[in-house]
Amino acid sequence: MKRLMVAAALFAAALLTPAVAEQELAGHRVANEFVGNTITGQYRDCGPRMDFFEYYDANGEIRGKERACNVTGDWSQYVGKWEVKDGKFCVYFSSGRASGCWSYTAITGGIRRQGSGGDMEYDLTILAENPEHL
Repeated sequence: MKRLMVAAALFAAALLTPAVAEQELAGHRVANEFVGNTITGQYRDCGPRMDFFEYYDANGEIRGKERACNVTGDWSQYVGKWEVKDGKFCVYFSSGRASGCWSYTAITGGIRRQGSGGDMEYDLTILAENPEHL
């Protein structure tokens, strides 16, 4: 039920956004959606299944897991930190993963994360709470 409510809130936010251009979400709005929940997405060159999950804890920690594109089986785990800085939602990961303060926009069914210049773009789905037990 909570997942449906989160999806409905994001859909409503997308409808309120002018159709001419996507509006960037402020960092505190992204935090309100992510904290206490899990985001999932896929890398651009992967098929239709989800290839990473990240749980955003209220204490500023991120616990995630990923696996190579289109591979079944083992997941590798990683950790990170999140914060709202200068009005942006920022993530800092271990193990050489891309870190920084990204741009986020509401899209139908989720949130789009995009780095500067259009790189590192992911469409993210928010799952209520921590269904992956991260």
